[in-house]
Amino acid sequence: MPLATRNYPALSNSGSIGMSMKLPLSLQQFFGLFARIPPVPSDPTMAILLTPQFEDYIHLNFDRMLNYAYFKPVKNQRETMFTMTISRLRSSPISRWLMLLDAKMCGNVMEDTWEPQRYINWIRDLEVVVKNKLVQDSASTEAHVLQADWLSILVIKSILVPSPNAIQVLRSATPAFLQTAYSHPELWSNNSDPTRIPLLNIFASSYHELAMFVIMDCTCALAFGVPQQVEYDTTCGSLPNTPLPYEWAHCSPVEFLVLLAEINACRDKYPGARDWRRIEQELVTWVGRPPQHDETWESWMVVAWLAVQESWRLTLLAYLYLAVCGASSDEPRVQLCVSQILQVIGTVKKHDSPHMNIPFFAQYLVVGICAHREKHRRIVWDKMSDKIETRFWKIQVEEFVPVLDHLWHGAGSGGHPVKWCDYVYSREALMPVVS
Repeated sequence: MPLATRNYPALSNSGSIGMSMKLPLSLQQFFGLFARIPPVPSDPTMAILLTPQFEDYIHLNFDRMLNYAYFKPVKNQRETMFTMTISRLRSSPISRWLMLLDAKMCGNVMEDTWEPQRYINWIRDLEVVVKNKLVQDSASTEAHVLQADWLSILVIKSILVPSPNAIQVLRSATPAFLQTAYSHPELWSNNSDPTRIPLLNIFASSYHELAMFVIMDCTCALAFGVPQQVEYDTTCGSLPNTPLPYEWAHCSPVEFLVLLAEINACRDKYPGARDWRRIEQELVTWVGRPPQHDETWESWMVVAWLAVQESWRLTLLAYLYLAVCGASSDEPRVQLCVSQILQVIGTVKKHDSPHMNIPFFAQYLVVGICAHREKHRRIVWDKMSDKIETRFWKIQVEEFVPVLDHLWHGAGSGGHPVKWCDYVYSREALMPVVS
């Protein structure tokens, strides 16, 4: 199957991470060979991707990315995560392509040579390859692996595309998400609802692509004011004793991701949605889990993790009042959350490297919606406009700045109080969701 010739990024360049190994073929040549999967043993490109040296390349990139993480793996998580990475790497040829893509994307971001459209073009062609393979074979074990790979491709695409297109990509990824989830029946306990996705069990599993879809789905539902793509079951499973990789890597404690999913469902009046008063009670009386860390976490990191948890608690409380209860932004209970969120974020230690920071997207967005003081609006505007500091965030943050400007100079002009519907109106006016 021929693939369109494009000016693809030079993924073969490994010099940026100090490796002596070179991948000699251009990406166009890679695709010409990759289109013939399953590869024959003599295929030179796949021979390169199957070598121990390529796994060394991925290992070095893995360590490099961990060095840029604000929080570090605890106990044996580094080894466990890398073992999972290598296992996934060896599961299918497409998994190797995805990790090659991911490694180069991360390198480009860190080196300030980031061009999302070039990767979107590559992912679009990769989608064609995967979909054609699934049409040929949809029932085998290899097909299940391929389905998970396809979901990974679509989640990456949802991060790369302009924000108005993210919901469209998530919507197109939903069938792949459901098929991948239901191919793992162990995620459902005996008494759980088989028609809903068990959220806690997803996060506790080793299925990274499922967890990433959930994080993007719940976050985008808040940011865009649209329904979640999937109905989640938040009643089964239990919270982990130690921070999961998804928690510290994305600075999103699991209990608050669960509460975010519940608030989104309550906002949209899903059947069986939890009563908002119970959610409020849980947030008001919440007591943080003591950080289960080891010597890799310095004292300032422990303080920062507590701040992350508290900032999420306050953010979700303000979001609940605004989006579910219909509160105005000037109500004392909302403004108290706004001022405290900024105070809590202010306690977090800054690194010398602008890359090593905590992605406070939801926090700054909710503060921006509720802020009526110019001082608070300026803080939000400066943070969300900083392309360097936000380049590793999973949402293209700067695209929401014009939305907040529209809100501040429209319904919120002169510090006038706003409601959730005012924010949704500004978002629809400046950043309509592509259908």
